[in-house]
Amino acid sequence: MGTGSGALAISLSKNLPNWTGHVVDISKDSLQLAKRNFKNLVPNNNIKIALGDWWDPLSPWWGSFDLVLSNPPYIPSGLIEDLEPIVKRHEPHIALDGGEDGLESSKKIISGALNGLSKGGWLILEHHYDQSEKVMKLMKNKGFEEVSFENDLSGVKRFAMCCKSKK
Repeated sequence: MGTGSGALAISLSKNLPNWTGHVVDISKDSLQLAKRNFKNLVPNNNIKIALGDWWDPLSPWWGSFDLVLSNPPYIPSGLIEDLEPIVKRHEPHIALDGGEDGLESSKKIISGALNGLSKGGWLILEHHYDQSEKVMKLMKNKGFEEVSFENDLSGVKRFAMCCKSKK
């Protein structure tokens, strides 16, 4: 979700040749870039591409996703101007701005995961360095199980994950 250049889908395709996946982005430009990258880097892929807002274009497949990965916009709006110039100049604003608290997109993804994930399906969500507890609380409040986190390479809590009940 929020495929951008397609890096996550490319990694999955290269490492799991029989993998079938869906990528979604709200930006036509990002999807065009992802298509070029898929063609050049994993020409024999099983990737379905959809334009739309998070879960919306995936509704025909709700309840069938075993794994959903996302690196959504998570920078609080008030911090965008303070980002490193290389980030501000090269990343689209829409890919950075997570709203006032930085959690706007994460909330939509977590809520939609109730419908989208299969029983026992996993959601892994990247977040801002100081949002781990908030994101995990959102997951717990929606009833997800096995809510936990992983650190990034610097040892910072950066990835929240949860599982939909197997029942």
